[in-house]
Amino acid sequence: MTTKLVERLVPDGLWELFQRVVPPAPVRPQGGGRRRHGDR
Repeated sequence: MTTKLVERLVPDGLWELFQRVVPPAPVRPQGGGRRRHGDR
């Protein structure tokens, strides 16, 4: 079974803990800049 590198480096349990501790990214007003890449 092949897994993505990110799933190997950050297991689901660690990711759930991270999401509880770190606040979500702020919503930016429309216009300018790039879209955010996925958090994980």
